[in-house]
Amino acid sequence: MSNTYDWDRVAHRLREHLSSEGMPRVGFAGRARITVIDLDRLLTGMPVAGAVLASIEANTDLSFADLSLEPAAEPARFEVPKVAPSDLLLGAFTMYRWSFDYPDRIVRSRVEFFDCAQTGRRRFASQQSNRAPGGQAYAYDHAGFVWPGSRIGISQLVSEDEGILRVITLARPVCHDDHGGCGHVTVNGTLQTVSEQGDVGHYPAISPVFLETRSEEAANQEPLGSYRASDPEMVQTRPPLGQSIADRLLALGPRVLPALGTPPRTAVRGPRSVTPLAG
Repeated sequence: MSNTYDWDRVAHRLREHLSSEGMPRVGFAGRARITVIDLDRLLTGMPVAGAVLASIEANTDLSFADLSLEPAAEPARFEVPKVAPSDLLLGAFTMYRWSFDYPDRIVRSRVEFFDCAQTGRRRFASQQSNRAPGGQAYAYDHAGFVWPGSRIGISQLVSEDEGILRVITLARPVCHDDHGGCGHVTVNGTLQTVSEQGDVGHYPAISPVFLETRSEEAANQEPLGSYRASDPEMVQTRPPLGQSIADRLLALGPRVLPALGTPPRTAVRGPRSVTPLAG
């Protein structure tokens, strides 16, 4: 999604919507799955990340496509895929990956998949919250298109932030049967991008990723952010996987990133038993 908009008109449209619906700011932010801070920025005409607008469009009846200032005739950078994405890649997922900067940490973020009426394409928006060692809170938002492979059964989530390409390559989603229905969907994959660290500069970053659908109640009880790999939430066995999140990522490493071998996660304390992946 373009991040070049007429932000004053975006603010006007949002204020009119809130007024006509009689909806408080906190209620709208919850429905749109954005933070109240981002909503307040929008209401005062300040710019936000494209993923914030994408989340509003995915979860409400609002659209901002007509307020984009990018040239309408700008050529597409990629050919439009002729294969439809998997129907299992729809709705909200929780995503886990290894931290790029700390070898003993796992990052939990949200990814929302939705069909965009304006483009006729499957899109995604992701949100990640972090806290620096000094206590400062900061967040990352990404949004882009879902690119399904025509022959090899993979999908790629492609986004761009300040000229840096971010690609998440996903295997086929796995549906875990729940009494005759698809009650739980999991997806394995890998994330490749360029990260930045103050005393290092830009450097290539890669990590296995694991996505799973979560109920809204469960998702609300699982704050986004960075966790130690030894934290109870990361080492407890989770159905239907029969594995913990830490074990899942450890096992995924040599499978999706064979050139790296098994990553050295020495900071994970206690006995570790990495069991074979199911599915």
